[in-house]
Amino acid sequence: MTDKIGVGIITYNRPDYFEQCISKMPWHKIDECIVVKDGGGEYYNVAESDNFYYHEYAENGGNCRSKNKAFEYLLDKECKHIFLIEDDMLIKDESVFEKYIETAYRTGIYHLMFLKVADNMEHKRLTIDGLDLHRNAQGSFMYALDSVIRHVGEWDLGFKNAFTHIDWTYRAISAGLMPQFWWFPDVENSQDLIEEIPGSTDNSSITNKGKYNENWQQSAKHWIDKYGYFTNRIPDTSEKDVLKRLKFLKETYARVKQ
Repeated sequence: MTDKIGVGIITYNRPDYFEQCISKMPWHKIDECIVVKDGGGEYYNVAESDNFYYHEYAENGGNCRSKNKAFEYLLDKECKHIFLIEDDMLIKDESVFEKYIETAYRTGIYHLMFLKVADNMEHKRLTIDGLDLHRNAQGSFMYALDSVIRHVGEWDLGFKNAFTHIDWTYRAISAGLMPQFWWFPDVENSQDLIEEIPGSTDNSSITNKGKYNENWQQSAKHWIDKYGYFTNRIPDTSEKDVLKRLKFLKETYARVKQ
């Protein structure tokens, strides 16, 4: 049996974006899929099938709860390669899953994220070995190997729609599975594979809702309580040391895709 590809689609109160997102999904490339609707909005009827599951929470509980549900379901279905996709992402090239998986196997980095959103391209720091490394992390489209997910664990429910992906990635970095903080990895030229729905950042139900500042402050406090310092206290790393780390990851973890 080939390694299964599992996809979790995370959505909240944006049926128009959700419909665009799933309309571009290369279903024939996906072995298992779960849609997690975190309350809010009237959606058209989503028909379930043997490899497509729809889970709806009545009340909004934050994207960590939704991502935990997706992880739980896809791991239970024995998916090897797991992608989490938020509802404002559009797939442009149906080879996107294979490209992320191939890059992971070749580089030995088994957590990659799409980073060509908002103004993040301005913060790209390095391109090497089919990887783009950026200063800022983003979680709207991410890939992780099942063993990495089991090692890093669940999303921390103490974060309220802020710092969620940064925290999960920081834990993967601390476990020695990724390049250093401030050097977040993505597939080179991933903008040819995926794009953000135009205007979705401005219309985000997370960043523009009334409680966002409160959520940000609460999540920042939770980070400090958890680690004893804020993210701006995490030191940067020289490019030379990052290159050494990339070499180590490749020599230690790279493998031939089965």
